[in-house]
Amino acid sequence: MKPSVVILLVLSAVTALVLALTNGSNENQLEDIAGGPTLVTPDASQSELALPTNNGSSRTAAPIADGSQAAAEETLDGELSPYENELLGSVRSDSGDPVGGATVTLSMRPLQAMAFVNDPIDTSGDTQTVTGSDGNFRFVGIEANENYTLIVDHEDYTRKEVGSVRVGVTGPFEEPPITLTQGATLTGLISDTGNNPVPGATIHLDGMLAGLGNQPSPDRMTATSDNFGRYEITNCPNGQRTLLVSADGYGSVLLGGIKMAGAKRFERDVQLEVAEMICGRVIGSNNMPVEGAQVIALSYSTGNTQSRDFTLTDVDGQFCLEHLNPGQYTIAVSAVGYRPERAQRVQTGSTGLVLELTPQASVSGRVVSKRTGEPLVTFTCVLRTAYENTEVTSPTEIRADFRNPLGEFNLTNVPPGSYVIEASAQGFAASSSSRFSVSQGQVIAGITVEATKGGSITGRVVGSDGQPLKGALISTHDNTFTDDAFTRALGDLFPTNASSKKVRTNKKGNFKLTGLTPTNYQLRIQAPGHSREVKKDVLVLEDRDTDLGALQLTSGGAVGGLVVDQAGQPIVGARVTLKTDGRPASYFEARETKSSSTGRYSFPNVPAGSYKVMAMRSDPGDDVFGGLVDQQRSEQRVSVREGQEANIDMRIGAGRKAPSGADLSPSTGNLTGKKPLQFPKKTPKR
Repeated sequence: MKPSVVILLVLSAVTALVLALTNGSNENQLEDIAGGPTLVTPDASQSELALPTNNGSSRTAAPIADGSQAAAEETLDGELSPYENELLGSVRSDSGDPVGGATVTLSMRPLQAMAFVNDPIDTSGDTQTVTGSDGNFRFVGIEANENYTLIVDHEDYTRKEVGSVRVGVTGPFEEPPITLTQGATLTGLISDTGNNPVPGATIHLDGMLAGLGNQPSPDRMTATSDNFGRYEITNCPNGQRTLLVSADGYGSVLLGGIKMAGAKRFERDVQLEVAEMICGRVIGSNNMPVEGAQVIALSYSTGNTQSRDFTLTDVDGQFCLEHLNPGQYTIAVSAVGYRPERAQRVQTGSTGLVLELTPQASVSGRVVSKRTGEPLVTFTCVLRTAYENTEVTSPTEIRADFRNPLGEFNLTNVPPGSYVIEASAQGFAASSSSRFSVSQGQVIAGITVEATKGGSITGRVVGSDGQPLKGALISTHDNTFTDDAFTRALGDLFPTNASSKKVRTNKKGNFKLTGLTPTNYQLRIQAPGHSREVKKDVLVLEDRDTDLGALQLTSGGAVGGLVVDQAGQPIVGARVTLKTDGRPASYFEARETKSSSTGRYSFPNVPAGSYKVMAMRSDPGDDVFGGLVDQQRSEQRVSVREGQEANIDMRIGAGRKAPSGADLSPSTGNLTGKKPLQFPKKTPKR
């Protein structure tokens, strides 16, 4: 990725955080005008139909009876090949007892995902199951992914999130036991300024940033004050939290900076004031009312205590914020199709506030076949941001599916900027229009997207013995793609023109990826029992097939060992990282795993080369730098050879000294004092 693009993305993220308070939904809701483009609404009865995405790829997912999710990828034969894998695990209490009835969610969302205020968190790709009486859970036939998150909820314990959960293409994958603990308890008294208890008050405990907008945090906890004004929230998660308190007739109070830690008891009393109001009207062009506009009020405060309220305008554009403490407020307004606006230092008691919104731009045009000139009838349009000095673009949230006999589309709520329109349709590659610029409120018409068939990539995947590998997973990526935390955080914002597709090899090891937008690609090939292969600089041209021939995978070597604490006891769930030390025999990215219930860890199918291995506690508690110290002290070098295994044992954490006779030094990396690398004389059977 070019540095200028990275800077733009970082600045965009910062800007989004600052302006998110006034940002509304970007969904495109088009009027059904006769002869105009029709917005396609998915039919629940056709849920198995894979609709084209913004990059031309498609995926189907179907629920399994046990609550797991089955994913499938297209094969060369045009069939859907399900993943023959499963994720196994167990949930237990800190005393080691199984925890039944816990809800376990498998998600591709990053651990402790930070959603910008007003942006709802997308949970459509999540799947759930419930632990049995033995505390065990199981997900079957799920999409291969290196970085799932498991979220465990149970009413008697604190919510637990576990990241870096790996599920491969084939076979069972076992997660170390997940331990639930008792969390903190937050109690307090809700009273008014006369020290009278306020019964029936609603108390929300949210994440640190949730109070800035109108969206609750994913782990929101709620309580109601009793007849004596008392409330109690048990098993609160660790970390910085916000407390939002509201009651009829009173101004809401938002308290930030509440730090929760351990199974302790915290008390926080809240005093409410009699509410005052701010009322007004939101209008658009020609003094017309704007219905459904989001209106948020935030008080001016330099401390951790604020007052906040949120409402929507009615059919006449009128609103009334009724739960405000006396004082001055910033009033922020947003609505679909309009530029967000705000009014500063509005005093409570104001009833004639008028906020005028300026319409956003709209972009319309046609999607046609470049080869025949005929319009495409059913297609998807995405507005993509274009950057200076580079051809790559990144998708915005403005997208819609259309069905129109003339191939017409219309996208609204477009802010000023430089863009292209990308169109996707069955049988076509994702194709883009020419670049265009949009000014505030401008109506852009006549944009044409000429859809092409794109190019294709074919090849054959074989093992080190030259035999074909059936079911190998091949995925396309931008040529600069790296599977790291930064790239995963960018998600769809990663700037690229490359199509993202996946395919599985057939029984002869053959694969074919079609409908690819012409550009330079990176291919990633994964097969059970083999090292992952990354092939860069694969050029795709229009109406051309790029034949890669035979792609040979090797089995690689392995790195494994035992992780113990200072007393020599095995550690369950320790996070172990393997990084390159120099340059391996083939392309390699840092990998992470966790120690099992016996304290052992394993990195199979590692390309031959030099590496560093290190470990850290899964939960260092209040020791903020404990994990970094663990990694620094445990880091060891290891040389990996094809078909051989290196054994590296590590000791981490603080506590008692190791028992006499146990020696674990960075130079040996072995608890018993034996040689740290144990290579079998014979190559293991494949």
